[in-house]
Amino acid sequence: MSSSNLLIYLLFNLLSSAFLVLFILRAFKANYFNPVVKFFVTYFEKPNLKLLPFLSPLIACFLIALLFKSLGNAFMYDFDNYPRIVIFSIVGLINLFFRLIFYIVVSSVILSWVARESRHPMIDLVNEISDKLLMPLRAIIPSFGGLDFTPIVIILVLNYANSVMIDVVRTLSQSI
Repeated sequence: MSSSNLLIYLLFNLLSSAFLVLFILRAFKANYFNPVVKFFVTYFEKPNLKLLPFLSPLIACFLIALLFKSLGNAFMYDFDNYPRIVIFSIVGLINLFFRLIFYIVVSSVILSWVARESRHPMIDLVNEISDKLLMPLRAIIPSFGGLDFTPIVIILVLNYANSVMIDVVRTLSQSI
């Protein structure tokens, strides 16, 4: 494993992560006028539309993220079985997706204690995405004495969904 292979692997993973962030922003319909969202849309939407113009932008974001993740994994690990590279990449993307959502929810909880009235674009984006995740549960689970337990429920559901999805994909990969 040379340092150039590692550098190329890191570059492909960075591009994959950027397209996955764009996928999350599209999936949660983040406010386009937020400068953080505008940055991702400006720099990563054009390749998205040029590479896969016939697909919806949401699906195209995920497929391009999968492409970059697969290229990085194929470059780093010399697998002879290309379907395993793709499955390994899908597991990595699913895991990264759930970790990003987990960090968004945890960040929202911490920011609600620390920076309640801040108008920073990143804080607004974190609160917007986490509110869209938590709002359906807040209608079901009431707050107890001013304490909101919905982030705990979401974190438990995210961890469970992550483990189930990864187990399903790993089971499918063993049959290949």
